[in-house]
Amino acid sequence: MKECKKCLLPENFPKANIDENDLCVYCRKGMTLKDYSHEEPSFLEFVKKIKKNNKYNYDCLVCYSGGKDSTYTLIQAKEKYGLNPLAFTLDNGFISQKAKENIEMMCDSLGVDLITVKPKSKQMNRVFKTVLTQRVFAENVMSRLSAACHACITFVNYKAIQIALEKDIKIIISGFTHGQVPKAMWPHNPDMLLKTFDEMKKQLTNKTGFDVGELYPKIDFSKLRNDHILYNVNPLLFERYDEKKIIGSIKKYGWERPQDVDSCSSNCLMNKVGNHYHFKLYNYHPYQYEVSSLIRIEAITKDEGRKMLADTLMDKGAKKIVKEVGM
Repeated sequence: MKECKKCLLPENFPKANIDENDLCVYCRKGMTLKDYSHEEPSFLEFVKKIKKNNKYNYDCLVCYSGGKDSTYTLIQAKEKYGLNPLAFTLDNGFISQKAKENIEMMCDSLGVDLITVKPKSKQMNRVFKTVLTQRVFAENVMSRLSAACHACITFVNYKAIQIALEKDIKIIISGFTHGQVPKAMWPHNPDMLLKTFDEMKKQLTNKTGFDVGELYPKIDFSKLRNDHILYNVNPLLFERYDEKKIIGSIKKYGWERPQDVDSCSSNCLMNKVGNHYHFKLYNYHPYQYEVSSLIRIEAITKDEGRKMLADTLMDKGAKKIVKEVGM
């Protein structure tokens, strides 16, 4: 298959538009990832305001998966920005045991409180089975991640909002990187949140055959329409992505990479299954956009990117997961 000679984007990737010189539309236009460093001062001002007026225990909620990026983000929240974070972890039933150990160890080392939410396995597995085998979500969403990841991340995002509202937290911090999300910092729009949440639940309910409203969190969006301004922040976008720096920083605390995950994940066993079935449905890797973006800004090499994108095979662990979710 034809691919971009600079960033490895394949011709079947949505709107890749590879020309006769083997360059994709992004490389032809000299497009790199947006620089969000100019937004960090606004975040610092907001942090100062929050800490001054905060009457509660926590300054922010950090969505913490135990992976390398969210671990680094948790450290930054505590040490760089001087925040008192509450960490929130979703246990989807397929978190690596080593990742769980990393989560406990990092929270203890940093003195951070942790909330772990584990949805009912039977319902969560029905969601996984459905999204892995059917085209449930819009294709523009699937160009950035697998359906399994989208189902989990949606749960994380909305559960984080629920927790933030309950505890009067004004900042939700995530460890998304360049190529994963289009913004570094934004206030939540309650009407848009409600609309997308309802649409997502309707889609999944129709496909799974049960009311996923029983599984996903219950949120009073009216609180966001009043005086509760809630920001989502991705601090990793404030700086140039440097994986070697990130790994070096978190290893100082004793973080260890799990050996039972695929090359694109550092916490979740389901990821390898999501990658495999995404490739079967769409014929390109779910991390393709992110990997190509990182190659264009020279955060990783083409060889490193190609190795990540080649990792779509099912091992014994992945086949066990497929059986467990009822496929």
